Amino acid sequence: MKVDRDLGTAATLAAGSWVYFVAVALGIARAAEIPLPTLALFFDGHLYLEIAKSFPLPYGPGSLDYTGYAGGYPAFAAAIRLVVPDSLASWGTVLLLASWIPAALCTGVFYTLCRQVGAPPLAGALLFVVANPRWVAVCATAHSEPLAMLFVLLTLLAYVRGRLVACAVWLTLAGFVRHPAVMLIVPLVADQLLRGERRRTLCWLALPLVGQALVHVYLTMRVPEFESAAHTLRLFWQPQLTWPFASFFAYGWDLNIPYDYFLSEVTLFFAVFYLVAIVVGFRPSERALWVFPMWVALNVLSHASLSGGTGVLVFTRLVILAWPAALLIVWRLVGPCLSVRMRVAAIAGCGLFATTFAVQYPALVVPWQSAFLDPALSERMHTLDHPEPRWIRFPRSGR
Repeated sequence: MKVDRDLGTAATLAAGSWVYFVAVALGIARAAEIPLPTLALFFDGHLYLEIAKSFPLPYGPGSLDYTGYAGGYPAFAAAIRLVVPDSLASWGTVLLLASWIPAALCTGVFYTLCRQVGAPPLAGALLFVVANPRWVAVCATAHSEPLAMLFVLLTLLAYVRGRLVACAVWLTLAGFVRHPAVMLIVPLVADQLLRGERRRTLCWLALPLVGQALVHVYLTMRVPEFESAAHTLRLFWQPQLTWPFASFFAYGWDLNIPYDYFLSEVTLFFAVFYLVAIVVGFRPSERALWVFPMWVALNVLSHASLSGGTGVLVFTRLVILAWPAALLIVWRLVGPCLSVRMRVAAIAGCGLFATTFAVQYPALVVPWQSAFLDPALSERMHTLDHPEPRWIRFPRSGR
């Protein structure tokens, strides 16, 4: 009976967060003065759209500049397209659904994970939704992070339950959605070794690497001139490795961007928050859950070591997969000390700011990106539902 009640609560939270993300998306579209389906073209959505249209054999000749973007998210969009007829939803709506659905499911899984590790689950799940404004903005628009987050959360849930095979399968799927997700192998293997587990149990954790190798082989055979996903992404951004947070000090917060809208303050806050979570998470009393701070440390410090102002600009999005682990670490410590009234106030305050940020920040990006970054977007707006992919060869100096 208790299990049924927990499942009901998780399902309710998922449904509620789905409504919330859709409402935020509608707010963005209204603020940017564009139709809702067109919202799917912005950020990297137009790249994923063409990949989705290329299924069942994704990519192909002419798609070299798209191979740095994993196929898991567009594959999910293509699957939705098979179920939802054209008369009910355009390709833009389908791409947004492929972000909204896993984002909502993440809330239910995080609630379950909170219960598994002894954190206050209801307030924790609500904070997971609204306490990170960049997460809200990502979930409301066409991004691959929500689907990758769902698989990462299922990986962590399977791991703390001791289900290593399921853990390896979920992490493999996460890598198909966002390649950097496979870095989670490192803290999982390290934790297994610290526990003195046999080498045979670690063999399962090689499965995500096998998955990545198969993707590389497929792209090599399918796309002429393909070298690697990392090489393709360097067409758009060419960072070098430097000391962690060196770019933060080099560029400060003067990135000269026309659509900041508190992004600098959000970036500074979460840089500090993640560092606090790492320190707090490695307390000796939390030894059973050290996999969480190890994951946060690896994810955050590796992405904070990228050079250039772009690394600072996109930091909060690049490290978004560390968000649930960091929140769990801090919430396990702070949550039980807060009264119900304080929890409600925290959720309400975070929700108000996150909603405002998640609407205003993308609404400012839309006209800027349309005018300066992707001139081809204007054409895509008028041919959104063209059935075949239309690959673009971007300038070698960047997109």
